Amino acid sequence: MGFIKCCGHSVSADIFMLVPDKNSSWAILKDMKDVCPHCHNYKIQIDKIDNTGVFQSIVYENEKAYAMRKKLIESKSIAFPIIQKDSVVGSAFYLNYSEYGKKKKCYSNLSTLKMGLFDNSEYVRRDLVAV
Repeated sequence: MGFIKCCGHSVSADIFMLVPDKNSSWAILKDMKDVCPHCHNYKIQIDKIDNTGVFQSIVYENEKAYAMRKKLIESKSIAFPIIQKDSVVGSAFYLNYSEYGKKKKCYSNLSTLKMGLFDNSEYVRRDLVAV
């Protein structure tokens, strides 16, 4: 799933790999799932890189978009859909640490950790602790 910019908003779109023609080495099609909920337009976007390495993005809107999509389907230019997994909101990283002798897991802010503290830390001689 990708996004197409429409009327200042990002609208979700399906992404398909296109069969490259003689002038391009790579091409994808971004097809809106439905019309834009804000302006009620339908768009498709074709992004391609030609053989010289120049990136080109072409956007078709409304009737031209429907005609181009129909043309691509009839000519069997759509190779396969690109399936993207949803991004993970959190992180799987965590850090085990000990605070006052209890093992804890830190999931986010490492700057707030108080590592190596003990209940008797106020009685420990500072001259014996390596700094």
